[in-house]
Amino acid sequence: RLINGKIERASAVHSRIRRVIAQSGYAGGGRKKQSALTFLLIKREDLLDNPDAHDVLCEQALERAAFDMRASMRILRIKPEAGISGAEMLGSGASGAITLGTFRFTSENFNFPLVCLNSYSTTPLISAVECDDLAGIHLVLAHLKALGHERIAFFNDHAFDWRNKAHPRRELVPSAYAGAGLSSSPELLFGEDFKSGEHLPVIEKAARRFLSLNPRPTALVLASDIYAPCFYEALRSRGIRIPQDMSVFGFDNYLVSAMLSPSLSSVRKPFETMAREALSLLIERIANPDASIKRIIVHPELVLRASTAPP
Repeated sequence: RLINGKIERASAVHSRIRRVIAQSGYAGGGRKKQSALTFLLIKREDLLDNPDAHDVLCEQALERAAFDMRASMRILRIKPEAGISGAEMLGSGASGAITLGTFRFTSENFNFPLVCLNSYSTTPLISAVECDDLAGIHLVLAHLKALGHERIAFFNDHAFDWRNKAHPRRELVPSAYAGAGLSSSPELLFGEDFKSGEHLPVIEKAARRFLSLNPRPTALVLASDIYAPCFYEALRSRGIRIPQDMSVFGFDNYLVSAMLSPSLSSVRKPFETMAREALSLLIERIANPDASIKRIIVHPELVLRASTAPP
């Protein structure tokens, strides 16, 4: 069923099956096919294999794209602080590489066909495929404003740094507010650094601050869906109904979004499109190493569910 395309959303197990199939060169019907190329997928060693995480969703989409485009994918995990070694890539036997996440690049990397996927790379010498997160925020704010919301709070999972353009979803929020004709006063924007898994006290702090404002925000935007369950609990424990008293909008469209009650409106990245664009770009660079550097930007879309309503 997997080979014949009868399984729509691949699980982590299905992804591993696809990887084995691709590496074996099996084409179905008892035939074997020759892979057009072998490429590396370079991942950060410190990222967990959460089946709902962006990197995992990108990896699964790449596996499907590689299978359809007759390519073989190998995975290379590295420590982010170590950077990517051009020598290691050249010695892998692969024709090129696609990176997931943010890495430190050196000049030796540029001698190897390389494409960054979903990494917000600011390196002008490496081709990249990215999703326009800022456009996603514009869509969210425009939708909430159309519903009648004027006081919209934003929860950020990093301290704001307006000089940093590398993560537009998190650093360019005020410009998105301005573009939507909304106030981005500091009291509406909460951002704080914290370690993975230590978000609960920070969410409690943010909820207290937002609910102490007068007038209180009527909508809340989260930098990622993963914080929604804790925010739901923090709001409900204070007597706030979703969406009657406060609308909540997430980002990333994780599986948990549809399982919450009420189900969470969110922003979805087109991972399948991004994966195919990245692999096509890599194939182009392998065929023509002197091809111009390209940056392909794809646009997200809104997934409207039950957590948003007019104020």
